[in-house]
Amino acid sequence: RIMIVDRSTENRELLRRTIEPAGYDVYLVPAGEVALIIARKVKPDLILLGVNQQGGMDGFEVCEGLKRDSETREIPVILLTELDRYHNRKLIFQSGAVDYIEMPFSRDEVLARIGTHVTLVQAKRELRSTPHSAHRMESLNQEEIQPPDAQGDQKPSAIAVN
Repeated sequence: RIMIVDRSTENRELLRRTIEPAGYDVYLVPAGEVALIIARKVKPDLILLGVNQQGGMDGFEVCEGLKRDSETREIPVILLTELDRYHNRKLIFQSGAVDYIEMPFSRDEVLARIGTHVTLVQAKRELRSTPHSAHRMESLNQEEIQPPDAQGDQKPSAIAVN
């Protein structure tokens, strides 16, 4: 499930026509404030979020709101932006987004970025749902994760590279 949040009906429809044929269910949302509510109900695998939103909140504020909410903080957000004209990359990642797509977008790039992040979401879910993996992750402790010198191994004083 992919949620597309953008003030432009044209952008939402163009992204929907790009994403649906790849097999994703798509939810179209016209404004950031509405996205905060719908994300809690729909629990999408990924949110494509336009930076320039109508109303009081811009995409950065919406992303920050999603990350503050315990129900939506794990949902990856990809910001849609005209990067060179409006914003810098640092601000994108500071807001909590996992990635960005510059508009106008490339179909192949959109599908590749979505595919990567949805695969990561599915892998996290699988790890959490596998009792052995979850138990193993919880059972790791400081004794098992020690630098080599703490286990009695000698550190090399120098490494020669030819």
